[in-house]
Amino acid sequence: MRTPARPLTAAVAAVLGAGLIGLSLQPAPAAEPVSRAVTGVTVRMLPQLAHAGPTPDKPKKALAALEVQVEPAEPAVALRLQVHTAQGWRTVGTGQTDAGGQAVLEAEATLDGKPATYRVKAGEVRSAPTDAAVWLKPTFTDTFAGKRLSKVWKNRVTGYNPKGLRACSRGSAKAVTVAEGVVRLSVLKDPARDDLCTVQHSDGVTRQHAYRLNGNISTEGAFSYRYGFAAARIKFPRLRGQHGGFWLQPLPKVPGKWGPTWTGAEVDIIESFGAAAEGGGLASFTYHWAKAHVRVKTGGPLANQRSYLANRKDAWHRNFHVFSLEWSPTVYIFRIDGQETWRSYEGISGIGEFPILSLLSSDYELPRLADSKLPQHMYVDWVRVWQDPTGANLAH
Repeated sequence: MRTPARPLTAAVAAVLGAGLIGLSLQPAPAAEPVSRAVTGVTVRMLPQLAHAGPTPDKPKKALAALEVQVEPAEPAVALRLQVHTAQGWRTVGTGQTDAGGQAVLEAEATLDGKPATYRVKAGEVRSAPTDAAVWLKPTFTDTFAGKRLSKVWKNRVTGYNPKGLRACSRGSAKAVTVAEGVVRLSVLKDPARDDLCTVQHSDGVTRQHAYRLNGNISTEGAFSYRYGFAAARIKFPRLRGQHGGFWLQPLPKVPGKWGPTWTGAEVDIIESFGAAAEGGGLASFTYHWAKAHVRVKTGGPLANQRSYLANRKDAWHRNFHVFSLEWSPTVYIFRIDGQETWRSYEGISGIGEFPILSLLSSDYELPRLADSKLPQHMYVDWVRVWQDPTGANLAH
């Protein structure tokens, strides 16, 4: 059965159970939780995709996400989250469904060093038990320990491209710093260039800007995967005139070429264009080839972006948040801290893809970011990938 296509943007109460469980931090719906004539409850447990906070932390501290669906699909159905212990089932949290009968709960993935087993009850109807055992060992993890990038990462697009989007910017190792458990990707002035870059912008006005270095790294040639979950814990810069990103590109059949002979896609898991940009700055996109020489773009700014923040004081530039992609043979599902923001069934890649982290200043953005505002920084705490090559444990 296909997972419902509506986004899981609902609120569930932030109730803690004996320090064991943390539920979704979105505001609760206005309606009071009620018990209804529920006939069925299903729960799907995802990897550790929820980890909002102001400071770097270990990825094992992230919480697993549990997607709940009740039947019939009614709003404001009272839910009880239960964990199985040596003494039996114990209620450790509560929540309620949204208008589509769905909720996203958060929970520790392990209990006493073993996969924790959960179920959800709505009245006297309970779900089948579930656990995250299949997701406890990621295929790839980088916590950016030490003082330099691990060998799996390399700097990319290190030359200026007068005929492309970034005539005034290029990737450089000088814009990448590893310290205190994070990788810092920057936009900064190119110290090797005293001259200015001249660009004619879309408004017809020609302007001059300092040449800029961008943090732009990928695992191309060292690590790629097909199907599964990819997640990164990121804190973005506030200002416009640049865009931070966590994205995937496919392994080309012909080195250095991207075109209609590929069966892959570019998947922009998350891009942040600054707090003042449309909708709050966040967007997700995909690009694929529908037929020869026709590239198809899907996605755009995320709806209701503030609904994914922990509270009114939170912001994408104040705290780290986990941005993730579930990629199966039939669907892409995008999430923030375990809560679905968008999904697409179009142009699904069927070949290996590699992760990219970047803070880029494209020419069209430069008028919004004065040279005096440089440098700018984006921080990445960790990156993890859970591969499922057959897609057996993924949405369809």
